[in-house]
Amino acid sequence: SYQRTISYLPTLGVNNYDGLMLGMNFHNEFFPYNSTRWHIQPSYGLRSNSLAGVFAIEKDIIERNNPRTEKLTFGLRGRRFAFRNSVDRNRDDVILHYTKLEPSVTWHLNNGLINKSSIDFRVHYISLDQTFVEEKNNSTIFQLNYRSLKQQPIYLTNTLWQLEYEPYRDSFGENHSYLKFSLEKRWKVHYSEKHRFEVCFFGGYFIQNSKRESASYTGSTFTKGSFALTQQGFTDHTYEGYYYGRSEQLGGFSRQMYMEEGGFKMPLGSAYTFDLSNNYLLSLNLKADLPYSILGVAKFKPFVDLGYLENRANLGQEASGKFLYSTGLALEFGEVIGIYLPLLYSPEFDIPFAGRSLSQKLSFKIDVNKLNLWRIAEDPGVFIR
Repeated sequence: SYQRTISYLPTLGVNNYDGLMLGMNFHNEFFPYNSTRWHIQPSYGLRSNSLAGVFAIEKDIIERNNPRTEKLTFGLRGRRFAFRNSVDRNRDDVILHYTKLEPSVTWHLNNGLINKSSIDFRVHYISLDQTFVEEKNNSTIFQLNYRSLKQQPIYLTNTLWQLEYEPYRDSFGENHSYLKFSLEKRWKVHYSEKHRFEVCFFGGYFIQNSKRESASYTGSTFTKGSFALTQQGFTDHTYEGYYYGRSEQLGGFSRQMYMEEGGFKMPLGSAYTFDLSNNYLLSLNLKADLPYSILGVAKFKPFVDLGYLENRANLGQEASGKFLYSTGLALEFGEVIGIYLPLLYSPEFDIPFAGRSLSQKLSFKIDVNKLNLWRIAEDPGVFIR
């Protein structure tokens, strides 16, 4: 306990815009769990010829006199990587960058070793390079979150209540804003010792949105924060996910997605907007383990995704409710890696999927956020869930 250690590790990273990234990770020890934690990973992109990387620092204040409080955590995270906007997507000589800073404060409630709950307030400050003007395209997004995890003998429940606000200026210089509320609830229920049935419900509504009647959706320079049935690179408006091809519209890397919001496995790209909404979104996602697996690690899972949202195809049409569905088969490696093949889906998907072979309909996820060693050290109950 009297020693202070700085660890370092050579690193390799890659994305479609920075190319191969050579770097070094510096951090203090993950184990035993430290009340002050930090890491910094500067890298150099051989394709973008520029600096990239991530950093984070957290400080716990342990509360011993309040039985309701476990601790308070103050944190700051940041990252910088390259991307390419829609105008310059096919030009290798135009590489842009995004920079993100995320200060946060988290109140951890005292619920024992297994169950967890917390309230956090965080600010996502994102600065994007632009091609035609010297000034940056900046976003400041405020989030208030309540998270809880409850472990019962045969099922696990994760809950996220979220309130999000963002003021912004569109491409015409007009001021806009939105305030949206969402609830995400996930259940994992054991129907045998090694197999589970998974259910996820998501409901979101814009309490206030100056672009509620717009036919433009997130990913453009006109509207921000829209709900999405499928979370892709262009709908990841808080830049929380790590995407190999964040801006891609074609090819295999355009089909990377995250299990957020609507939870559909149908990445369409920004050319199609019928799965986005500026008003409300409801979704239900179902998965079940089959008794077949690969080496006991990769599990086959049939899935069913159901969604209902309000969408406006263009300004000349009235906004209307739309029901969409998709069913198929998944192969998942824990919570980090997944491959998904939709087999039956709503007629609306026929146009974007027209002419695609079976392999071209595959989508995938790589969620490296699940590999956060700080969270594992903080929550040892993860090993018995």
